[in-house]
Amino acid sequence: MSQQVEVILHQIEHLNEADRTLLDERLQELSERDWKQEAELARATARERAIDEQSIADAVEDLRYGPSTN
Repeated sequence: MSQQVEVILHQIEHLNEADRTLLDERLQELSERDWKQEAELARATARERAIDEQSIADAVEDLRYGPSTN
């Protein structure tokens, strides 16, 4: 673990409850924002490759049960 991370963890340990709650909320917001950005990028990539929900469902079914004989 880097020294910088250790310093931050030490600072977190000394936060009062209200500040810790605020930190938790902000970290959750950042995580949610990052997830939304990643999801949008994945959707854009899927659109570019002409991948839709049905093609995903078909691929999962093929992996689980083998290719369909239709």
